[in-house]
Parts: sequence; C-alpha cells; structure tokens
Amino acid sequence: MSRKKWFGVRKKGRRKEAKAEAAAADDDNPANIFNTALKLHESGRFYEAYPLYEKALISFENLLDKFPENTQFQSYVATTLNNLGNLLSDMGRLEEAKGRYERALEMREQLLKSDKENTQFQSDVATTLNNLGALLSVMGRLEEAKGRYERALGLYEQLLKSDKENTQFQSDVAMTLNNLGALLSVMGRLEEAKGRYERALGLVEGQKNQHLTGWLLAMLGKLELEKDVPDPETAQSYLESSIEKLNRNIRPGYPNAVNWLGLCYYKLGEQQKKAARKEKEKNRIKQLAKESSQFYTLAATNYRKAYELPYARMPSQMLIDAYIADTFSGSVQILGEDNDHRAVAILTESLKKLEDARNVAKDNEDQKLRIEGAY
Repeated sequence: MSRKKWFGVRKKGRRKEAKAEAAAADDDNPANIFNTALKLHESGRFYEAYPLYEKALISFENLLDKFPENTQFQSYVATTLNNLGNLLSDMGRLEEAKGRYERALEMREQLLKSDKENTQFQSDVATTLNNLGALLSVMGRLEEAKGRYERALGLYEQLLKSDKENTQFQSDVAMTLNNLGALLSVMGRLEEAKGRYERALGLVEGQKNQHLTGWLLAMLGKLELEKDVPDPETAQSYLESSIEKLNRNIRPGYPNAVNWLGLCYYKLGEQQKKAARKEKEKNRIKQLAKESSQFYTLAATNYRKAYELPYARMPSQMLIDAYIADTFSGSVQILGEDNDHRAVAILTESLKKLEDARNVAKDNEDQKLRIEGAY
C-alpha cells in the first residue's frame, strides 16, 4: 500500500529521534503531526500512530473548512484519509479502512475532475484504487477488487503512455499488474495471471530495481506450483533467479520466495521418488532415490531458512514442513538401499525428525494429522 510523506527531516540517534517525535506530536503544524504518525506507522507502532493521524486529519479539515477551494488542503485531507485506511487495514479494522479509502477516493477523483491533465492527481487516484483493491481482496470481494485494480491500471497506463521512459510510471504499472496477477491467481484464472506477471516483468527487467524484478519472478514461480499439474522445473528456474535479485531485508518478499523455493524442491523430490518407485533397473532406482533425497534436503533447508529469517513472521507450519521434508530426505534413500540394517537406521532417524515436528505442532490438530500421515 502506498503512503505519502510530507516535509520532515529524519534525525540521527534514537534519543534525538524520540525528542523529535514528542515535539512533533505536540506541534500545531498538521504536516509535522502527519509525518510523526507515518513514522510510527512504518515502525509498527500502530496504536500510537492512529490518534496522530486523526489529529492531523482534523487540523487539515479545519483548514479546508476555512478555504474550501484550496486544492492543496483538499489533497492533504485526501492523503491523510488514504494513510488512515492503510493503518486501519494493518490493524485489521477492515470496514473502517474501507470507509477512509472511499472518502479519500471521492476527494481525489474530484481533484482529478477539476484538472484532468494533472499527473499527481491521476497517480493519487490510482494509488487509492490500488489500496481499495488490496483491501477488498482480503475481504473476499474479489470481483470488486478486480474492478478497482483495472481502473488503477488504466490510469497508470495513461501516465506511462505520456512518458514511456519514466521508471516510476513503469514501476506503478508493473505493481498494479502484479496485484491483478495475484488476484487472478486466487480466482483460479492462472493463465490470465501469468500474462499480467509477464507484462509487468517486461516493464521492469531493465530497471535498477532488482527487487521488483525478483518479486515478479517469484510470483511466476509460485504460479507454476499452483497449476493442476505443477511444473516444478520451470518454477525452480523462476525462483532460483528470484532469490538472486530480491532484497533480503524486505519482508515478506524474500522469506516468501525462499518458502516457495522450498515447496518447489519438495515437489521435485516427490517427482523423483515416484519415478524411482516405477523404475525396474537397480542402478537407476538408486540414482533417482539419491536425487529425490537431495531435493527433499534442499526443501528442508529452505523451509527452515524462511522460518528463521529475522522478522519474517513465518508460521510454525514452516518449521513442521522442514521436519517433514527432512524426514522424506532420509526415508526415500531406502528405495535404493540393499542393507536392511542401514535401511532400519535411516527410518529410525526419520521418525525422530517427525517427533520434533510433533513437538512444534503442540495442540494444532490439523498439523498433527499431517505428521501422522507422514508417519
């Protein structure tokens, strides 16, 4: 979701920053109050940010009451409403967020109607449409979300048409295509989703923004894994390229891509295991079993890596996935094992890993059922 910042200089040092926040919060300047709210919001301090956004909104609305034709004040009110929508969405207060977005959109559309060639007004309307699309998607109102995304895309494409070399416009179009792709994927319209991702990738591949390129590659890889008949080899190509480009400090992009790469390796392990079970020739069975085991090990490594990344906020299921993949990495080896004692040792070790998974699952009945299936 897009956020707007006004003025404000970021102070160095936590003590100075804390003083600056306190001063800005007591300041009568609504722009300073807004910037403080934004800073708190971006640092995850939602309940501290909320009253400051509201305070800034009241101040901007008072200015607008005095000067109702002032487009600058209209824009300030609309932007504060948009950011309040972002905050309320982050807090899980979805209906309230929707109300703020709709008010912001109404104001921004009026501004655009008064000056149809104003590129900032066009961009602002598209931003709020994108935010509304994301919110409606979370609320399960998928067709409505699609309509908002498509309207946002139309506006961004107009901007890009007017300045084809503008990298910001390229990124805006690409991100909206990405949003549409993700939505279409949820709707089961995978080929349409793929088309949106590929169009977006074509726009940003030559840019310096490697993270966005990496993210789109990750989404294409994820899409290959979601097909009725998954294509893990193609997914592997996309996801391994994605990992090389993604910024490791950006959450949840990088952890998600690492997780999907783990799933990709898991499916490749399953694929090789099935091939080994159908194979008749002994040496070939051993080779396929070895490859399968290696893919399961890679899957376990990636699941664990994603789970342990700082601030990744990955669910405990990720760790359970790691233990189960690690289990299969060992157990698949017995397909090509001639020594019964060695096979028993491998299976015993695998069962110990499932005990670790069971300890993580605790009282989660769904996860415990998965682990029983693995046993």
